[in-house]
This record gives sequence, C-alpha cells and structure tokens, in this order.
Amino acid sequence: METGVQHVEEGVTFAGQAGSSIADIRHSADRVADAVADISAALEEQTSASADIATNVEKIATMADENHRMAQDSADYAENLKLLADGLKQKVSHFRTH
Repeated sequence: METGVQHVEEGVTFAGQAGSSIADIRHSADRVADAVADISAALEEQTSASADIATNVEKIATMADENHRMAQDSADYAENLKLLADGLKQKVSHFRTH
C-alpha cells in the first residue's frame, strides 16, 4: 500500500511538472505568435512603402522623359532662331549704312 501511495505521489508530482511545462510551452507559443504578428505588420508596411517608392520612381521617370522632350524642343527652337537670324543677317547685309 505504501508503494501505491508513493506511486500516486510521484504521479501527482509528474503531472504538476507536466502542467508547468505545458504552461511554459503555451507562454512561448504566445510570444512566437506575437512575434509573427509583428513581422506580418512590418511586412505590410514594407509592401506599402515599396509600392509608394515604385509609384514615385515611375513619376520621376515620366518627369525625366518630359524634361528630355522639353530640352529637345528648346534645342530645336534655338536652331530655328539661328536659321532665322542667319537669314536676316543675309538680307540686312545688302543694305549699306553711312
């Protein structure tokens, strides 16, 4: 009988240790779940930031294309002005001034 009581006491002790271990595991699992939630939130923020960056890069590329076109237009206008000035210079060269 004494051996039976001793086995029961050991069983109670082991059950208590198992319960404590399960509580520790549960606590660790909760911490892991919190960390996963934090990582998920950070990834969502990074995804949003990446989308914003991509949009801004696209805008910059569009503005660069527009600036290039405008610079080309300015060069074309300058060339036309030079041609007009050369033509005017030729026409004026026929006149003599005293």
